[in-house]
Amino acid sequence: MVSKKSYKNWNIKGIAESVIEEIKEDGEDIDDVLDDYLQRTYWSIYTREMKDARIVVELVREYIEELEN
Repeated sequence: MVSKKSYKNWNIKGIAESVIEEIKEDGEDIDDVLDDYLQRTYWSIYTREMKDARIVVELVREYIEELEN
């Protein structure tokens, strides 16, 4: 398993807040569209660092789910 520590260079909180802000600006409900927005986030990260994309998006998802609960 990959350590979360190896992804410390990614601003998980900042990425999550940007995703939430974009969803709200688009007038969408987070529960309905989160997967779509995270897919876009994945591809954005993937173009910069292929091996980090999956875990970074999963960490962003966890962060957003914690905020929403």
